[in-house]
Amino acid sequence: MLSSLGAGLLFPQFGAMPDWFITLAIAITIFCASSKVAVQDFNLANLRQGTVFYVIRFLLLPVMIYFAFMAFWPDLGQVILLFTLAPAGVTIPAWAGMLGGHAGLAMGLVLLSSIFAPVAIPGIFELVVGQHVAIDTVGMFVNLLIMVVLPLGLYMALFRRWPQGHAFIKDHTSFVTVILMFLVVAIVIARKNEYLMADPAMVVGYVLLLGVLQAFFYAIGWYFAFAKMPDVKITYALASGAPNIALAIALAFMFLPGEAGVIMVIGEIPWILGMVIFKRILSWRGLSPARNA
Repeated sequence: MLSSLGAGLLFPQFGAMPDWFITLAIAITIFCASSKVAVQDFNLANLRQGTVFYVIRFLLLPVMIYFAFMAFWPDLGQVILLFTLAPAGVTIPAWAGMLGGHAGLAMGLVLLSSIFAPVAIPGIFELVVGQHVAIDTVGMFVNLLIMVVLPLGLYMALFRRWPQGHAFIKDHTSFVTVILMFLVVAIVIARKNEYLMADPAMVVGYVLLLGVLQAFFYAIGWYFAFAKMPDVKITYALASGAPNIALAIALAFMFLPGEAGVIMVIGEIPWILGMVIFKRILSWRGLSPARNA
C-alpha cells in the first residue's frame, strides 16, 4: 500500500482514471473476499455478543468521537466520522489466522459490520452531519449497496454452486485485492497530490492522529472480549482496530469535500503500522503463533 502512495505522487496520470473505476474496484474486492465466506461463519460468531460489539464499536463510539471532534477540531469531524464508521476490513480473517485469532469469528464480524454498512453509514451521516452540511446520503447508500451487498449476494448466488470457479477465485483473491487497492489509492493520491506535496508536516500529523484512534479501537476490541480466550480477544481487536480503509477512501473521495480523500489515504499508513505493532505486542505477550509453536 505504501508503494501506491508513491505511485500517485510520481505519476499524476493515475488521476485520469474515471470515477466509476473506484466503485468497480471496491466491488470486485468484496466479490473476491466473499470466496472466503462459509455458511457456518454465521454460526461461529456469537450473534448476541457480536451484535453488542457492533452497536458499541460501529454505531455509538463513532458518533461520540464525531461530537468530540466537532467541539475541538470541527474541520475534521466528517472524515473522522467516516473513518470510525468504516466496517471491519475484509482481510481481517486472513490476519486473524496468521496472528492466532479465530478466522471464522473474524469473518462473521466482517459480515455483520459490512452488511449493515449501507444503512448505518449514510443513516448516521444524515442524522448527525446532515443538519450542518449537505451530504448525498442517498448516493452514499446506493454506492454502498453496489460496492458491498451486491458483490456478496452475486457471489453467494452464482459461484458457491460452481466448485471450480469458487476455488479459482479463492486462490487469486489476495493477488486481485493487492492490485486493485494499489490502483484505488494511486488514483486518489494523483488527484489530490498537491495537498501532500505542499505540507509534509500535515501528513505526519494525520498519521499520528489516526494512529491514536486506531490504537484506541484495538484496545476497545481487546477489552470487549476481556473474559474470553486469547484467540477471541485477538479477533475482536482486529475487527475493531483495522477497518475497511479502502471502502472509506472510496466514500471520502466520492462524497466528502476538500482533502477528506487524502486524509483517508494517509490512514493506510497507521493501518499498516498498527498491524505490525499489534503483532509485536502479541509476540511480546507470548500469544503469537510463532512463539507458541
